[in-house]
Amino acid sequence: MNFDKSRHGHHVARSLATERANNDTSSAEAQKALAERETNGCYDLDLSYNVEKNEIDIKDAVLYQYSFKNDALKKPAFIYFHGGNFYGNTPDNTENFGKKLAELMQGEVFNVDYPRTPEADVDSLTSAAWHAVEYVVKHAEELHVEPSRIFVTGDSAGGNIAAVMSNFDIQKGTGYIKGQVLIYPMLDIETVPNKQKLPSMDEFATKLIEDMDDENIESLTTLKAIYPAKHQMSDAIISPINTSEAELTKVPRTMVVAAEYDCLTPQGYTYATNVAKTHDDVDYIWYAGMMHGFVTRMGIIPQAEDLAREMALWAKR
Repeated sequence: MNFDKSRHGHHVARSLATERANNDTSSAEAQKALAERETNGCYDLDLSYNVEKNEIDIKDAVLYQYSFKNDALKKPAFIYFHGGNFYGNTPDNTENFGKKLAELMQGEVFNVDYPRTPEADVDSLTSAAWHAVEYVVKHAEELHVEPSRIFVTGDSAGGNIAAVMSNFDIQKGTGYIKGQVLIYPMLDIETVPNKQKLPSMDEFATKLIEDMDDENIESLTTLKAIYPAKHQMSDAIISPINTSEAELTKVPRTMVVAAEYDCLTPQGYTYATNVAKTHDDVDYIWYAGMMHGFVTRMGIIPQAEDLAREMALWAKR
């Protein structure tokens, strides 16, 4: 097996959805976000078997469909939103995780290329994400998807978007989304998280974790300038940790995934416990020794494949 260096590492593939967005990007904070975007990426491996990739262009978003090739007419499906602080990364960063998930689930994964900020604000980004959900639901038969097993998921900022999609589903009364898996989600963009007090560990590991914490904390200042549009940072469309109690009672079955060394872990735990107050179908998985971003290291960090397996089992219940 070889690293695919053509699409990973410090090269970020183009985002068609972002290129079609047209918000002003001339501000200092917008330029800072664009510069940071160019540094995103990491190496990983494709461990999937018998999975094919298709591209579905719905104009304000592009869906990359990973299909496990079998004879099933109706399969479970995850709609996946990648992370990257809303302004970085592309579906490429989570492609190998999504393909392995499709294989293990023997189903479909739709990895969404949504318009990132600063080119898009929260309304246009979440609108495009919702159109992706609608597309999968309304084309379920031709996509070989079982409507009763359509789930949303995402890592970090993508976990935020997945939670917002569940809220949209409740507010619209559509009932499209049957479950959500939030992977080390960024759910509170209003409150600056605390840096972690790390145990004694080697210098390299300490720097990795501290750099990731610094990036997530610093991104909040950037986001406040380029993401909200007419909203407040406390609004649930931006910070779904503030989802109302009435809506929390209606969210679909939920899994929250946490990493031990991640300054965002308390956010996910708080959200999970809030949902669990009125639900008996909440799962919480805490990966010891892991840091934020581990699912983008498929084939390098074994916990990424383990999580794909856990999600596949969850989807098959």
